[in-house]
Amino acid sequence: MQHIFINAFKLNPIFTDCENLIDAVIKDIIPFLLKPDDIIVEQGEEGHHFYFIAEGQCCVSYKDHKEVTHQKPTTLNQGDFFGEIAILFNCKRSATVKSTNYCTSARIHSSVLMKSCKKFIGMIKNRTIHYDDKFKLFKIKILKQIDYFEVNDHDMSQLMLYEELQNQMLEDNYETA
Repeated sequence: MQHIFINAFKLNPIFTDCENLIDAVIKDIIPFLLKPDDIIVEQGEEGHHFYFIAEGQCCVSYKDHKEVTHQKPTTLNQGDFFGEIAILFNCKRSATVKSTNYCTSARIHSSVLMKSCKKFIGMIKNRTIHYDDKFKLFKIKILKQIDYFEVNDHDMSQLMLYEELQNQMLEDNYETA
């Protein structure tokens, strides 16, 4: 079954020319199958795994501050991964991912991923920090307007936003505890 995942990894630009990285990740994955409409991760839950799609498709949705559900226009396909934000920033899931058809997927526990794949973590973190969605761009724009922060660098504003999101999610954890 690992050959299905090797082919999927090679479709993702992060893994281009990274055979060693693929070997490091693939030895620890746990394959699983999904039926249509299976929820893989749900917004707000603790994130302990990182996920890959070998075959099939998944859709992404999130609830805003008014609890209105929004569907992301992007579909996750063969070679895509998700769940990295909760792992990298030690926060709750930022979106819900649901299969749209039959899928062959895999997961890897965060502790295993963090120990075995430092280069991979760095590449994912870079990709995540530079991912732009409307809400994130809005918050960065707001941060840039506050003189106290003196944010001129795009990377710095991205990092500040994630630090702010982590603090906000930690406060949410304290409020519910």
